[in-house]
Amino acid sequence: MRLPALLVLAAAAQATVLLPATALRFQPAGLELGVRSLAPLDTAVWVVNQSAEPVQVAELLTLSGRLQPGSLAELPAGDSLRLPLHMDLSADLDLRDVLQLRSPQLAGLPSLSVTAQPRHPDPDWAGAANLWGTALKTFLNSRVTGHTVYSYTNARQHMFGEYDNVNGQVQCVYTASWVTTDGIPDGNVMNCEHTWPQSLGAEGDARSDMHHLFPTLSTPNSIRGNLPFGDVVTQNWAQGGSLRGTDAGGVTVFEPRDPHKGDCARACFYFALRYGNLSSFLTYQEPVLRQWAFADTVSQKELDRNAAIDALQHNRNPFIDHNGWLERIASLAGSADPAPTRLLSLAVDSLELGEVAAGDSVRFQLPLLNTGNATLLVGYVQSSQPADLHVLSAPTSLAAGQLGWAEFSYHPGTAVAPVEITVSTNAQNGALRQVAVTGGRFDTALEPSAPRPAAWRLLGAAPNPFNPATRLTLELAQPARLKLSLHDVRGARVWERFEELPAGRSQLTLDLANRPSGRYWLQVGDGQLVETLPLTLLR
Repeated sequence: MRLPALLVLAAAAQATVLLPATALRFQPAGLELGVRSLAPLDTAVWVVNQSAEPVQVAELLTLSGRLQPGSLAELPAGDSLRLPLHMDLSADLDLRDVLQLRSPQLAGLPSLSVTAQPRHPDPDWAGAANLWGTALKTFLNSRVTGHTVYSYTNARQHMFGEYDNVNGQVQCVYTASWVTTDGIPDGNVMNCEHTWPQSLGAEGDARSDMHHLFPTLSTPNSIRGNLPFGDVVTQNWAQGGSLRGTDAGGVTVFEPRDPHKGDCARACFYFALRYGNLSSFLTYQEPVLRQWAFADTVSQKELDRNAAIDALQHNRNPFIDHNGWLERIASLAGSADPAPTRLLSLAVDSLELGEVAAGDSVRFQLPLLNTGNATLLVGYVQSSQPADLHVLSAPTSLAAGQLGWAEFSYHPGTAVAPVEITVSTNAQNGALRQVAVTGGRFDTALEPSAPRPAAWRLLGAAPNPFNPATRLTLELAQPARLKLSLHDVRGARVWERFEELPAGRSQLTLDLANRPSGRYWLQVGDGQLVETLPLTLLR
């Protein structure tokens, strides 16, 4: 749980002498794991206490949710402890994360950057890494097309006589009944089920594509016919765990027994990927098939069958090799692109930097991670007291899964009230995020820093990014005449105007309805002080 800002402020008010963040360090200083297979990974780092006193650990913080540290309560003086780390690398999405350690005895947060590149072990699938939606679907389609086509007779001979034959017997996928055979059996007893019905598009090359052919007894094969799959609510036929009847919407559907539901779903998804949503057969049933695909996970039998068909057809069902790709394709019946998500992850909402000598400064960084699937735009990173806490640099955008750093210089005045950092983005989990920074200054022979040259502040713009208007907020200690000028990315001035503003807080509407999308810079000045604010207009 994060420490509330009030607790941090109380600690600062008591003038507690804190150890610098460098009193603790991670060994190694960063964890770059490179290419890894798609599997959970357990590793560890050492946390070294370089100080002469024991340090209590209050929290271990991460950003992505894919990095899970073990427990750590206290680090003995001058000693080190091994910290276990567990990583979820089950998806072929690059892992970028930061592990931060919070202690009530430390000024700042010791940080460890962690990166890994999970990849599918089959080189044919390596290109799917970090792809989403249409890009992922297009790539997978490129790997399954152009397969070796068999005649329908030869395809059934391989199915009944080889890869589905176990010691001279073949099992019906719908009833679990076994039939003794060493080749294509009597069609009145057992025949071949086209998971995607022939009457709804499984013709030509698709008719003999073994990835959607399964052995079934003739009766359940006939009972299923060309019905869509679904969860039966009111049944009118049942055998061996499979059902026929109507679903919750009143549509007549066929429900295979539980052990075949995931197999059936992945066969349909393969077919739609390879040949398209022929006759719109997948459209109605896709939601329930997705549920089945994740509830009935891939079995060893499916993996072995996929490999056997690959040896014959020279293509594989990608959703058997990595069921998780379904999560990154919104639909195989409609648009593949998932709704864009832009999610900003911040590890902390408060930060204690301890005492800083007058005339001195402390630099620190704040990690920002986009845990969504679309590019996150950073409108601005701003300090509520620029004279005390200055923003040195900040990213302007973060791609999906990208980690960025905002860097600051802290030179506090005599007050210990928190300085607020505001991060403005187009994140759906909060367009404006704040981090309260506290610390105190103690006197030295150095002269204190010069006071702020003007009694006004530009507090920011919200929303930012915006379309087509945003609202500027300024705070003035006394009435003032301010000049506002807007510049494009090349530095060319778009317009300028003057505003006579009273003392107190004022809001001004900035409307860019007649301007193209892009990044702009707003300058506000009074002849002595000029502040600049980045703005992003999105259409």
